[in-house]
Amino acid sequence: MDGTCSFISRVIILASLSLILFNRAARPEPLSDCYSVVYDPGLSMVTGGGDLRALHALSSTGVDRVIGIHWFDETWIWKKPAAIGLRLAKSRLVDRVLTRAAFLSQHEIFGHGARYREFGFNENTYQISWASPYGEGGGWARRGPREWPDIGLSPHEHLVIHTGGVEANAILAGEIQWGWLRSDRIHYREASLFLSAYNDLLSYVRSTRENLADNTPGHDIFYYLQWLHSLAREGYPSRLSAESLKKRALVNLANPFLFFSLYTYLKTYLWSGENQRALPMLRLGALSYLPSLRMVLAPFGPEYHCEQFFRHRQRVFALDVSVGDGVMGFNWWGVGLKTSGLIRFAECVTDFRFNLWEQPSMWLSGAAPIETREGIGGSLTVSSFLPISSRHGTLGLLFDIGYKTSGYLEGQKLYRGAILRFGVSYLTTLGGV
Repeated sequence: MDGTCSFISRVIILASLSLILFNRAARPEPLSDCYSVVYDPGLSMVTGGGDLRALHALSSTGVDRVIGIHWFDETWIWKKPAAIGLRLAKSRLVDRVLTRAAFLSQHEIFGHGARYREFGFNENTYQISWASPYGEGGGWARRGPREWPDIGLSPHEHLVIHTGGVEANAILAGEIQWGWLRSDRIHYREASLFLSAYNDLLSYVRSTRENLADNTPGHDIFYYLQWLHSLAREGYPSRLSAESLKKRALVNLANPFLFFSLYTYLKTYLWSGENQRALPMLRLGALSYLPSLRMVLAPFGPEYHCEQFFRHRQRVFALDVSVGDGVMGFNWWGVGLKTSGLIRFAECVTDFRFNLWEQPSMWLSGAAPIETREGIGGSLTVSSFLPISSRHGTLGLLFDIGYKTSGYLEGQKLYRGAILRFGVSYLTTLGGV
């Protein structure tokens, strides 16, 4: 598994760099992107990712319209360094502050907080500090009293609570990727947010030490490893060390969107003073394609995702194949399919997301503690966009309705039950928000 992942990772990284350097084909007009503000009863990670992406875009666009990013003719050699310095100052004093606020809110409120709410904790408290130079730039989440105070959390619940923050930011990064695929454009403001959100897991894992005393207080990845060791199956006494996990997490570098984001921020924004660029993709006629690899910390151990993104005209498809790392004695797999723009009637759009998996059982506490069934599970969600206004873009209502069986699906509750989200959505070209 490690050798295969390493080889595929190198291929994806080389292909990503080649696309940046040599992708100079003429581009079609920007496709539509969708910014949504939705609600669900548990204020889930998925809800937070979409809402914070929209709020970040709105606030960043307002800043750009007031301050701007291009102030004078930069063709004179002495003016270019001055322009870059001004954009760096704006990025440090304004853009980074907005990005950090969205990143921390997703990590704490919609990450750890979503798991607290799922497991019956009420009156939870959060602190989000503005980034320097206006504050310390940190944050935390603390759970309140539980609805069932005499019932303790299961090891699986402890595991997903500790990984909730990095899991939520993976969801936010995925929302940003999905927007770029829909619009065929990368905006610099979202490039910086993507870099922060996507690298949350890798940077957190890289900061983990083997001994408790060497870690910062409440280090989530350290405690994730401790709880994971307590679940190891008989006959698998070897520990998943922090150093071993660091090596596994390097697979997250095999994501072309990571390199595209760096290029967009450094070249498109800082050097050229432009706000967006075309999304490089492998193209065969009307079909465009990108592959990606990444790691997720599931409640059974590390989980590797091989994602395949396709775009055909205004339709986007994502195929996700995942497999578990058997280091702790568990074996599991999953497959998922997600669409955008699949069924169109007038200006109404209907899409779906389908996931199927085979997983080990889990213990879930609550008013009636249960052990989930080992084996096959799944989830199906149907999304519908209904337009209500077409002035300066299309404003409409958005509904997500579905059902999920018990099991682990990134960004979703562990328990089985209905999926219901609703809100408003704004359909526009990238940069129009």
